[in-house]
Amino acid sequence: MKVPGRTKPQAMTEQTPWLFNAALFYEKYNIQTRIGFNYNGPHLHQLNLAAVQNLDGELALLHQDNSYDIFEGSSYMMDCQFSYFFHKNYSAFIEFSNLLNSPDRLYRGEPDRIHRIEYYRWRGQVGVKLTL
Repeated sequence: MKVPGRTKPQAMTEQTPWLFNAALFYEKYNIQTRIGFNYNGPHLHQLNLAAVQNLDGELALLHQDNSYDIFEGSSYMMDCQFSYFFHKNYSAFIEFSNLLNSPDRLYRGEPDRIHRIEYYRWRGQVGVKLTL
């Protein structure tokens, strides 16, 4: 996309060129199991369009390139699920998500200039399901 005040075209925010999803599953008799993997590539998160007023009274960008823009790093996620059906209406299940605990990483311009990094840990659920 064209950003006024910048000479080079800029990528759209929140749009990664690399996105990958894969899943394996098994279903037989009363058992269902699934494992899924997701990859979200690095992408532009937020433009830094800080500007100042020049001597002519016009606004001018402080940074003409993306060295101060905020980017989101790549992330990986793996989930798994297991279900057992006792009857057509009753089942028990166990689920786990975010097994890889990949960080949510934001950086300014270059990957080594970390703006924020967060870890969310894995989580799980166990339950019984009734289908009416």
